[in-house]
Amino acid sequence: VREDWLCTLSARPHSIFEMAENLRTYAAPEVGSRGVVETVRLLPRERSLIFMVSDFHMPISDLEESLVLMQRHHIVPVVLWDSSEYTDLPEFGITNVTDPESGVKRTLFLRKAYRDRILQSFTDRRKAIENLFLRYDMQPFFVENSFDADLLSEYFHQYVAA
Repeated sequence: VREDWLCTLSARPHSIFEMAENLRTYAAPEVGSRGVVETVRLLPRERSLIFMVSDFHMPISDLEESLVLMQRHHIVPVVLWDSSEYTDLPEFGITNVTDPESGVKRTLFLRKAYRDRILQSFTDRRKAIENLFLRYDMQPFFVENSFDADLLSEYFHQYVAA
């Protein structure tokens, strides 16, 4: 967790716009998922509505550890996925991939069977993420490719008690 990216509650809205602009060009110097556990110390003590926004490509154990620590809060998990990461792969050929959490770059020789395994692993991952959040009574909201405000409104009508 980088302290210089924290933004406290303020009556000066320009700081939010400044931070948003800085995020457009930000490239993380390090990768990893332990930040999800470290952020818990920054949350308020009183019960709060927390939007947990991520692609959740991290070890399930790190995610579960953070959920255990945040149980007093109402968590809305927002899962951001770009389907081109796994659907735009060729059935045959060479492609380069970078693991978003470790930063490791690899060159893969794809065949139809290998491509199908990758697609299945994303399906399995989605199910694992859903199952974990549901164990803690949190329905995840998936945003795939683009955000639709109407779908988020429907999510709140369906899954959040008034």
